[in-house]
Amino acid sequence: MKKIIAITAVVLVIIMSLTAFVACDKKGEEQEITADTKFEDIVSDKITEEELISMVQDSKNVDNFRMEFCGDNDRVQLSIEVCGEKMKSVNNTYDLIAETGTPVAILGTTAVYTYAYYEGGILYKMFSFDNKNWRKVTGGDWDFYNYYAPYLEGFYAYYRQLDGAEGVGVKWSDEYKAYVYGDGDGNDWVYKFKNNRMCAFAVYSKDDKSDDMSFIYYDFGKVPEITIPEITE
Repeated sequence: MKKIIAITAVVLVIIMSLTAFVACDKKGEEQEITADTKFEDIVSDKITEEELISMVQDSKNVDNFRMEFCGDNDRVQLSIEVCGEKMKSVNNTYDLIAETGTPVAILGTTAVYTYAYYEGGILYKMFSFDNKNWRKVTGGDWDFYNYYAPYLEGFYAYYRQLDGAEGVGVKWSDEYKAYVYGDGDGNDWVYKFKNNRMCAFAVYSKDDKSDDMSFIYYDFGKVPEITIPEITE
């Protein structure tokens, strides 16, 4: 179920010739989205074809926002701030295996604080279990931390059925108050939009509720410059 959507080149080719429409309707009522907003309480705007194209084209430039993630039946809660090529996050979990390979519970904590940033073309990550003592590691790919663009491109791909699915497509759902793609494996991929941005994304498994996960995006353009902490160990 947990497939990562990679589109990019195909999106750029198809996007210029897109002629179908998603939906055309008046925008919903204004709704402020914060870290405390629940996914089910968000009522998506209905978006036009032109708005969808604009959002996909602009998605690679979206590098300043906050995000809340919940997964595995709420056993994992991740708060992220992205500002340019810097990211900081707090991961609250009961099951996370940290960089040390040691289950967090054994270390006596249920939170991991993380920074990621580029320096000299190299991606560095720093982590701490107490938000005071920091360790530094290298490796990984920055694209992994762009939690916005890949999922928006995924919506576009499902809308255009570029993933090879037969006759499923994206539909509006009054139940979810959102756009929904049924992947044919019993999972609903749910997308919500506000103010010409994708503001929420979730996957609901009909067979295994422990695999449910959701992302909520907010505070676009409001994240201040992120200051990297000093290494202490």
